[in-house]
Amino acid sequence: NGRLNRQGIMVALNVGCLYLLANLPLSVYFIIYKNLLQLMSPEVKYFFDFYVYRTSFFMLFMNCSCNFFVYFYSVRSFNIFVKRAFLSLYHGRKSRLGAATFRLRNVKRFSKNT
Repeated sequence: NGRLNRQGIMVALNVGCLYLLANLPLSVYFIIYKNLLQLMSPEVKYFFDFYVYRTSFFMLFMNCSCNFFVYFYSVRSFNIFVKRAFLSLYHGRKSRLGAATFRLRNVKRFSKNT
């Protein structure tokens, strides 16, 4: 199916780009820090050890956190799954998160109740 291939390509490109962007600060940190460590003053070394290092790992954490939103906006079936789960919780019904209970036809049934 052409639509599924486009969704897969879009997800792969989004996740790949976010991964590269998230790893860029850490790569720059290691390249600069390892090559110029002997030339750095203590203040610059502290700056790299404290701020750049922490920011780099925070970006990696954000990359993992953003994957949910990439999937949510890129994959229609995941979008429907999440919407149905939230609708189920909102209406006070048991959240049936099994794969067999989540069919696309059930989304219409819940959305008519809102």
